[in-house]
Amino acid sequence: MAPPHLHLILLLVSIAHCALVQYNFNITWVIANPDGQFPRRTIGINGQWPLPTINVFVGDRLVVNVHNDLGNQSTTIHFHGILQNGTSYMDGVPGVTQCAIMPGMNFTYDFVVDQPGTYWYHSHVKGQYPDGLRGPLIVHDPDGPYAHEYDQQFVLTLSDWYHEQMSVLSSQFLSPGNPDGIVPVPQAALMNDSRDVKIPVQRDKVYRFRIINIAAAAGFYVWIEGHSLEIIEVDGVYTERAETEGIYITSGQRYSVLVRTRSNGTANFAIVGAIDQMLYSAMGHRVGMPSSTMATESMSMMRKRNPATGAMPTPSATETPSVSGVNLNVTGWLVYDESQSLPQPTPLSAFKTFDDTTLSPLDKSPLLPADHTITLNVTMAMHSGVTYSFFNGISYVPPQVPTLYTALTTGSNATLPGTYGNTTNTFILSYNSNIQLVINNLDTDSHPFHKHGSHMQVVARSPGESGPYNGTISSATPHPIRRDTILVEANSHVVLRFPAMLMRLRVWLLHCHNEWHVLSGLVATFVEAPDEMQKKFVVPSVQLEVCEAQGTPVTGSAVGGVKSSDSTVEKPSVLNRPVRRPSPAVRPRFLQDGRDGAKAVRLRPSSRRTECRPSSTVIGRLQYI
Repeated sequence: MAPPHLHLILLLVSIAHCALVQYNFNITWVIANPDGQFPRRTIGINGQWPLPTINVFVGDRLVVNVHNDLGNQSTTIHFHGILQNGTSYMDGVPGVTQCAIMPGMNFTYDFVVDQPGTYWYHSHVKGQYPDGLRGPLIVHDPDGPYAHEYDQQFVLTLSDWYHEQMSVLSSQFLSPGNPDGIVPVPQAALMNDSRDVKIPVQRDKVYRFRIINIAAAAGFYVWIEGHSLEIIEVDGVYTERAETEGIYITSGQRYSVLVRTRSNGTANFAIVGAIDQMLYSAMGHRVGMPSSTMATESMSMMRKRNPATGAMPTPSATETPSVSGVNLNVTGWLVYDESQSLPQPTPLSAFKTFDDTTLSPLDKSPLLPADHTITLNVTMAMHSGVTYSFFNGISYVPPQVPTLYTALTTGSNATLPGTYGNTTNTFILSYNSNIQLVINNLDTDSHPFHKHGSHMQVVARSPGESGPYNGTISSATPHPIRRDTILVEANSHVVLRFPAMLMRLRVWLLHCHNEWHVLSGLVATFVEAPDEMQKKFVVPSVQLEVCEAQGTPVTGSAVGGVKSSDSTVEKPSVLNRPVRRPSPAVRPRFLQDGRDGAKAVRLRPSSRRTECRPSSTVIGRLQYI
């Protein structure tokens, strides 16, 4: 960890160069047909889909003005991977850091982005984002360690695609008609929300590809034929260089790779994204929903991964499994010469992947000591004919009062897990401590776990079918890689560590980033030093307005209205803070990703601190912007 004075110097530097970047998002329904098979209602922004890429530089203040024009659904925006240092109320999770934005309402997300890397944004409401509300968020770093080693950069998103809306699929998934909890199988795999991406390249150049998995559930094997990938970043963490022929990327994860183009020839090369079919217990119907009465021969279609090597037989990317309407591979192309043909991928005998736990962070951050250990056991079980997901026997149900507000308004009771409700899986973290998190996946499926608010050191991860953690770590690296999303194989475990620090006093979720498992309750809550949080935290008044409009209490325990006996907090009146709207300015050119509609207003303010960090007003023991 850098000395305090060094942190201050870095902060001042970023503030001196900050800019105000503003986006206006009108969230509404549009019609989209990305796989060319089925036009459907999709959630767009400003009448467009795919969604715009949010582009900022390190140190910029990002303002996203949201209007919910969906009419029939509430929404939020979560900025996936952004740590929100000091601004966890902008994390975009309903029931945790805010109330959902109801139809017809406005909400402003306003925070400083103080970390470089590759991220994305998406809804965090009731499995909504697979309906289209997800897009890239890129934080550019002109002074980054690899900034001068590539000629151009591209965003490459990978996703699964359903023809039916999530509201319908969710009710079918969580129903007695699906007693085995089988995850719906998508109709298609998409690359940059299409199926025919063409990326123009030149010979003897180096390109940075920012690869983002924005899927509801699908993990992808990714490779570029005839080219190697050099990993330089994962989940916003710069890494030592690591060369590989391909990567495996779970839902929620991000990679930056350098690709060096060939010196001669005019042939074009396939970029392949193949969905990991192990994630699905059986192929679904055309509408995307699996049936509990399907013939057993559907199971034989699943190509099983070798648990010892990770290899899994695969067809050509043009081969489609024999279920109507399902396309579980997607192909794009590196185009050296537009006049040449676009080749189909060569069939493989097995996928070649890379073990991300062998990566090393470029900053060589040392292994944290463990001050406290939390163990989470993952299971699936049936209740009233419906299969739910559990951490330690608890399936998550959101509280009535957002957890952050409970932490700020219940006095000394905020240090008691029960204050947050019996179904929120809440763990209270001590101030300035290092947490060791052990996740034992006792399920027969793999799970990608994502933690909001901090990266996690990957201390140890066992192979599939190795069983739960036995308390010993055989070969921990002195400089473990850090990620915010990590895959845990079936019947195995992972050991993670992260700090609870003064700069990060807040409330965060840890959850499976298989959206179906979020719906079925595979979620836990971390509350970091609530007693200290009550002294230092700042919450914007716009959140209170959103909650009041829907009659949601903002004080007390999980069910509302129950304060601690020593609490002097009273519900403060709403502050009407005028919105500072910058004058229009020319948006600079960022990276190319084939997306339209990124209509940002970018303004270079003065170096005054208040231009980067909004000022705040203190009312009682709650602070409001």
